[in-house]
Amino acid sequence: MGPLTSTLYRGLVVPLIRLGLVVLAPFNEKLARRRRDETRLLQQAKGALLLETRPRVWFHAASMGELEQLIPVIEQLRASSDEVCIVSTCTSASGREHAERQACIDHALYLPVDQQRAMSDLVDIIKPSVVVIDRYDLWPVMISTLHHRRIITMLVNATMPSTGRNAVLRGFTRRLYRMIDTVIAVSQQDAHDLAALLGREIEWKPDTRMDRILQRRDAAKHAPRELPPWHGRTLVLGSTWPADEALLLGAWHRVSASDWRLVLVPHEPTEQAVSAIEQQIACRRLSDIGLDEEASASPHIVVDSVGKLLQLYAAADAAYVGGGFGVGVHSLAEPAGFGLPVACGPAIERSRDARGLLLHEALTVVRTQTDAAEWLTAIQGDQMRALARGHCNRFVSANTGSSGQITQLVSDTLRRVTISG
Repeated sequence: MGPLTSTLYRGLVVPLIRLGLVVLAPFNEKLARRRRDETRLLQQAKGALLLETRPRVWFHAASMGELEQLIPVIEQLRASSDEVCIVSTCTSASGREHAERQACIDHALYLPVDQQRAMSDLVDIIKPSVVVIDRYDLWPVMISTLHHRRIITMLVNATMPSTGRNAVLRGFTRRLYRMIDTVIAVSQQDAHDLAALLGREIEWKPDTRMDRILQRRDAAKHAPRELPPWHGRTLVLGSTWPADEALLLGAWHRVSASDWRLVLVPHEPTEQAVSAIEQQIACRRLSDIGLDEEASASPHIVVDSVGKLLQLYAAADAAYVGGGFGVGVHSLAEPAGFGLPVACGPAIERSRDARGLLLHEALTVVRTQTDAAEWLTAIQGDQMRALARGHCNRFVSANTGSSGQITQLVSDTLRRVTISG
């Protein structure tokens, strides 16, 4: 960092972050858990790591979603050798707790507030040989500390940061990213943009998130089913908001599809959201249905709990993904991983999945009820669903396999550091 930006960051931004955590913790359950557990977990790890003789690899991700992208790499690294100690840090409580549940991770910690003393202490405790960071969660003091100690640091699934396009912050961002030893971009365009920012060639590999989605897809296929038997086809409306539901249900009433059932999965299954759906279509709540029940006169289902969407996609014949009439569409890669015909609303500008699926002709964007009705009619044809499966498979094939390549890079780097150290 330059002198001015360093002074502003360390003297103003970091204290404000620290103050915010203190002030907001009484009103936020996740922040409260973090404040309660952070020091205890660090002290526990400190005691255990004092006795640890294996070389350590430190993986960092901002939250649970980013950690999920790293899990295929971590699992493959663990499978390749037990002679490595894997430490993870996350910024969020949900991410750290998710890491604690992973058998491939030895120690799951919080990343402390980005102050010099805290970061120096953390590095002293972990003593990493290699550090792997996912996507974008670069903290200046953390990166500077690692750089000055000559600890090899890798950034994977990297995207071009918005600060790198900002005239005021571009220099700050360049200096920060130049302290990273290896940067692997998530797309060819990101590699091009990062190369222009950093003045060096940047390699790119597909997002490791797709490898993780396929892992979870295969597990979901063998998991206990979440839906009662049905003689026909199933359309899952996943992560929907009121605008999605109004459009799709309005279109549904215009088509003839008696052998199809709808499974509606609101993004936030509150009582209000579930009741609003019940007022628009005759349906039953999943919590009220026995899995061995025969189909009733109203086969449609509204899901009134969270955590089931992937298993529902496993039982689906087509999927509509919500969010496309709001701030942005939710994950399209998950239903695509199952080879389903997929549709969504038009807010896809921020979705890399949408761009990739459109390139492979594996996504339908609907803007009106007429568009939605046409898609609902089309997916009833066996030929259309088979065609969609082929398009999705090509999208998946083009975007998988990078986890093994990154794992090999981490292993090779760790071997070099161990030999030279």
